[in-house]
Amino acid sequence: MSYPGDMPGRFADPMDLFKVSEPMEFPANQPRKVKRVKVVDGRGQVVKDLDEAELEERGALAAIFEEAQELHFRKRQDYVRSGKDGGDDLGAAGQYAELHRKDGKLRRALWEGEELIGEQPREILLDMIGHAVKAIRYIDTENLR
Repeated sequence: MSYPGDMPGRFADPMDLFKVSEPMEFPANQPRKVKRVKVVDGRGQVVKDLDEAELEERGALAAIFEEAQELHFRKRQDYVRSGKDGGDDLGAAGQYAELHRKDGKLRRALWEGEELIGEQPREILLDMIGHAVKAIRYIDTENLR
């Protein structure tokens, strides 16, 4: 397997992504200071106790999932009109095929630095979220755990 290590900004080996050049150290006996946020329900009961970073990440995930949902239903209309529904007739395996097809384009764009003509990496990833959710639903209903 070859990797585009000679390309600027790329890694020679995917595992390089997980290597830390310098260990992170914290002062002994001093806990890191993290701002906590309490999420309460309508009665004032604490339902979650999160740090600020987790709260921000949850907000980002919610926004991305909402965008992925809108893209999914917008694209689905084209498939429904054509009599096909994006691999739905093949169940979880059909969704895997959709994810696999998009994976090649995504790798070329993100890993190899190729400029894509049609869908761009962000849209591909949003589309993959929709296919992943559909695959999970098929796994749950087809008892494929």
